[in-house]
Amino acid sequence: MNYTITVPDGSSNHGTPNLLCVPPTWFDYIIFFVSNYLVHAATIVTPPGATLVEVCFMSANALFIPSSGALSAVRRLLKHAAWSRTTNVCRAAKAGALCMVIKREYLPQVQLLRSGSDTLDAIFPKAEENPSSWFKKKFPNAVRAGVIPYSRKIHGFCEISPAYCLVEVPDHLPLKPYTRGSVQTTDIKLDDLKLANSYSLPKALVAVGQGLLGATTLYKTQGDQIAHYGVAAFGLTVAPYTFMSLVNLVSAMVTPEYPYMYLVHSPDMDDAIKDGSRFSEIIASLDVDAIHEPTEFVTLEFGLKYVLLAIFLMLSPLAIVGALSRFQFGDQSSAAQRGWIVSWLSVGMASSIWLKLLQGNIRNLPYFKGSTVVCGSLLLAVLILPCWIPSIGGMVMVGLMIREYGVCAKLDY
Repeated sequence: MNYTITVPDGSSNHGTPNLLCVPPTWFDYIIFFVSNYLVHAATIVTPPGATLVEVCFMSANALFIPSSGALSAVRRLLKHAAWSRTTNVCRAAKAGALCMVIKREYLPQVQLLRSGSDTLDAIFPKAEENPSSWFKKKFPNAVRAGVIPYSRKIHGFCEISPAYCLVEVPDHLPLKPYTRGSVQTTDIKLDDLKLANSYSLPKALVAVGQGLLGATTLYKTQGDQIAHYGVAAFGLTVAPYTFMSLVNLVSAMVTPEYPYMYLVHSPDMDDAIKDGSRFSEIIASLDVDAIHEPTEFVTLEFGLKYVLLAIFLMLSPLAIVGALSRFQFGDQSSAAQRGWIVSWLSVGMASSIWLKLLQGNIRNLPYFKGSTVVCGSLLLAVLILPCWIPSIGGMVMVGLMIREYGVCAKLDY
């Protein structure tokens, strides 16, 4: 039995008998871009105490640099704080939710920035150097710790003088109940402390939905579309977004999110208070006496596991694209399409490393304090926005290819 159907002008089957491709409407464009790209931004896992500005900036990076969260996900996967059977405080340390005060002079990158700069010396007064200080004795090696931005939300009150900064507390350092002088301020043990944290079910559901939609798009891309455009096929561009959404889902399951960071007392905090700093709601104290041997002050670990897992996460989307397209050019793709799409897929991996380096170092600049935080954010944006160019150009190419190729459906008859 034969049927006759009326199709819009410009419809085609691209030489495939059971395929029907019709010209896209604006709704088709919206559905494709929202379901395959924009939704990924809603799956990001935020750091402890992240502000609205940070979340918006991370979401924008996730949209234009889908692998921007890969290196942060590596840490969450390796630490898997949710699986820790220790105290809530130790679990928070694994998640990077504890912070302590140290002198800025301990940070080697600040020493480098300060070198030969009278301006920085004026803005960041040097703390009094003491070669026999507790920090140099306990941590004689290089400091590799995440510096906490001034804008980060801290539980209680935190007003810190310029000569000091907040850093993450390494999860291997011993802690004890906080005491003021020789008097313990509370009878509560560390085991009894309850620190606010949560697991976002809506975010997990969005990640699952985005993964299913992305997998469906990749499945539909096989065949005629790849034959036409090869590695530049617009359906393949969803691979990094789909993969990273699933990575975000797993990392969110193994690491809870903390709405605030929590202060841990350190000897430098006492010096900072003498210099005019003010703090409240300190939950614990660093047990300096329990650190018997010199150790490393490290929260940013770059061991073999970290490197291998980072390489896997960043190269997997490219491997998916290569497996489906075999990196062929196709018979109808243009040089512009190939150039923008391939740069979108490849430059994004390098951009994620660049982004991590910037976030880890630019926080030490004077722009990130007080009323000038906007200037610091603008500086960070100027250094990162060029990394968005390949994805913006690639998205334009995707829209043009959808208009050229059409919205397709297989007919069963």
